[in-house]
Amino acid sequence: MDFVVQPQLGAVPAEVKSSGMRKRGFTSFIERYRTKTGAVFPKGFSGLKEMRGARVAFLPHYFL
Repeated sequence: MDFVVQPQLGAVPAEVKSSGMRKRGFTSFIERYRTKTGAVFPKGFSGLKEMRGARVAFLPHYFL
């Protein structure tokens, strides 16, 4: 996990990836803090995915 955005509804983990692989820290954060949402900014993939009970948005890295 690279950073945490803290909107009014709670912490949202975010990770920027140049490769397609997720690191363990991102999913560990979701499990530990039971977040409902997250964001990953990978290279080459976009969409929504359910991960460990959270809705995770995969958005192009140039959205940052």
